[in-house]
Amino acid sequence: MLKIVDLKTEYRKNPYGIDNLSPRFSWKIVSDSRGVVQMSYRITVWDIRSGIQLWDSQTVYSRESQRIRYEGESLRSSQQVDWQVEAECIDENGHREKALSAVAEFTMGLLEKSDWKCYWIEPEKEINPKEYKPAPYLRKEFHVKEGLRSAVIY
Repeated sequence: MLKIVDLKTEYRKNPYGIDNLSPRFSWKIVSDSRGVVQMSYRITVWDIRSGIQLWDSQTVYSRESQRIRYEGESLRSSQQVDWQVEAECIDENGHREKALSAVAEFTMGLLEKSDWKCYWIEPEKEINPKEYKPAPYLRKEFHVKEGLRSAVIY
């Protein structure tokens, strides 16, 4: 049985805050057969919120499964993206098999200077840096409106 596992974007599983406009994808092939080699792959990428497809690599005949660059529509600040890979492999006996991975995701960071709309969180009083190693602990209380389903702090 052929499986595609360990999907990563920019070397991390389901990362937040990607700042690379052409992120790199990677995956691993696992099989109970011997001598399995990937012959081709196809990556599909879509926007989580709208469901719109951003990129379809089409079938690429390659054994590569590391550092495959995204070549789709331009990605936006805070965009949430899903992706999936299908691969066809061949074993040492010539048996071909296809597999479809689970869905992986990543979220883009804030890409433009104008995206940063905030107030700095600073210490309430003057601090002695020698007392706070490696850094002072900062926190800020805030209230959210009822019904909030998710939030990201940058």
